Amino acid sequence: MSKWAKLSEKDQKEVLQAEKQLAKSEEEVSPRQQRMRLNAKVTIRSQTNFFMGFSENISEGGVFISTLSPPSIGEKIEVNIPIGEGSIVVQGIVRWHRQQPDGSLSGCGVEFSSLGASAKQSIEELIRILRKEPLFVDL
Repeated sequence: MSKWAKLSEKDQKEVLQAEKQLAKSEEEVSPRQQRMRLNAKVTIRSQTNFFMGFSENISEGGVFISTLSPPSIGEKIEVNIPIGEGSIVVQGIVRWHRQQPDGSLSGCGVEFSSLGASAKQSIEELIRILRKEPLFVDL
């Protein structure tokens, strides 16, 4: 059986300082940046195409959508996110792609743009629900 070494006073101070820095950095993340897990089947429309995929996470600023054929970076799209018996429809811009080791694309990060008051309120409410109910969310 091994014995645990007691931390020196200097090490204890370093651990305490690191914990304070971590807590402070978590507080500094704005709600717009905080991502919540959301697995929902979404549809995406661009001017020329219709795509389907699954959301992986969402924030007040955007959503990540897993799809094998994402729209092009910079493309303006409309995203339909089903919520309960309804859905949230938002406008967005594709900002980046996730690329697999073999070079194939497997998703895109979408930044929301031109959110109407109703869509903004719906997204904020969805995120509040996701924060409160991490195990089961009726979508």
